[in-house]
Amino acid sequence: MMNLQGSLEVTDCTITNQFNESVNLIMMTPMITIFEDIEEPFLSGHVKVVDSLELIKKFRMTNQESLTLRFRQGSDRHNNTMVFKVYSISDVQPEKDKAKTYTLHFIDPMYFKFHRTTIDRCFRGTLASMLQKVMLEDIKLPGELLHIEETKPANKSLICPKWNVNKFVEHIKKQSTPRGDKEEITYDKSMFFYQSLMFDVDATPPEDGPNGIFYFKSFDTMLGSIKDKAFTYYPLITNKEFEEEDGFKEINSPTGKNSQILSYGFKEKGNTVKAQENGLFSAKQYTFDLLRGVFETYDYNLEQLFNKKGHLSPFAPYYLGDDNTFMAEESDKINVDINAQKVEHMSGGSPVENSESNLFYKVNSTNMFSSQDTILDYTKSSTEQPPLGPENRDSGDLERKAILSLLHNHTIDVKIPFRDDLKVGECVSIFIPSNQMDDDDISPVDSGLYLITKMRYNLSSMTDRGTIVMTLMKEGIDKPIQDVQMSMTVPEDESGSGST
Repeated sequence: MMNLQGSLEVTDCTITNQFNESVNLIMMTPMITIFEDIEEPFLSGHVKVVDSLELIKKFRMTNQESLTLRFRQGSDRHNNTMVFKVYSISDVQPEKDKAKTYTLHFIDPMYFKFHRTTIDRCFRGTLASMLQKVMLEDIKLPGELLHIEETKPANKSLICPKWNVNKFVEHIKKQSTPRGDKEEITYDKSMFFYQSLMFDVDATPPEDGPNGIFYFKSFDTMLGSIKDKAFTYYPLITNKEFEEEDGFKEINSPTGKNSQILSYGFKEKGNTVKAQENGLFSAKQYTFDLLRGVFETYDYNLEQLFNKKGHLSPFAPYYLGDDNTFMAEESDKINVDINAQKVEHMSGGSPVENSESNLFYKVNSTNMFSSQDTILDYTKSSTEQPPLGPENRDSGDLERKAILSLLHNHTIDVKIPFRDDLKVGECVSIFIPSNQMDDDDISPVDSGLYLITKMRYNLSSMTDRGTIVMTLMKEGIDKPIQDVQMSMTVPEDESGSGST
């Protein structure tokens, strides 16, 4: 059974109320869904329940119950143990035989602990070290459940005036610059804080207590996390490299049963309106020193961003030359060339020109919290004691806006069989059909390396099968768009003639 595509074992689905009374729902839950997202700090999900026991009333449910889930891909794999908190009950509907159906919504319990823990002190050091200190000392998070990437500079200062930890994490995430392992980082202020359901395959999960690792990771590091995992839409071809002596292929291998794409669909293949409004093409930031009365400006554009190294794909996903508008000549033919004339008053320059079309304003609080008796100018001098409060002296905020726009710019939802070796924040390869049925039936534009930004686990305890819907993001393209050869194949008509 465990060799079947998408097979799994759901061994526990127990709900416990505030009076330490427990009920196992495993025979009452046709589907368990868990969400994982690099833009969300906590795992969440919902459980469908078919209830003939009136648990809502008799079990004294108050939307504060604990939900313990245990599942695994196969009997030779470790159990994934998760403890969630129920926070809502929705869609209560009467059914036949006095049964009711409803949905239990749950989230990681750390959401409530983060929100109920306040921080009221000053920090010095890297922003990553501040985050680690709060996680380990204030939240008491076990060290094996926390992976933090280092940031720069090393001499940051932060005043935290009674923030709850959720607000603290949000601030750290937006203000942090990854230290990086290379001279030039690709994306500035590109840190994400999120929780992952699965442990690394070669890692040892805790013997006691739930899983669920928190990551503080940069977009650069995600783009470098290229895994040997490939998914194809076509029927699987046996690869002897992954065959065992009994003829069974390792199920999660690049040609295994769980590497087949069951279905896919593009959520959006680019959106130039959103890209224009969000500052993906270009933007300018004005900063103002309140005490010195000085303006500073910083520019960003997509072309300069893709001139840097370290991208998943080396070329921007848009044509960045002059953005012209054309009016096609009237024609009732399909298989002939159609001439078009440029409409001058509807055409403009490059999308990356005129960064002032997207203006953002920031304040530098250089001297607001200074204890010195002179006004400081940090643009002309350096000091081991940095200014207290936020400083905005680069285009990092603009680049972060660009990243968030790119995350939703060219995305595809890919449905695959359940497996236990994937996480958001990793890069995988997908191979999907081209729109043209020619000799090369793999799409050269849509196939390739993608970043996993979201995952939706669908686990069925009734069928012992599951699926994963991955939301994948393609950062750019593998060759300049102007160099991609367009081929339009027109089917032959009844006379046998055709045109290409």
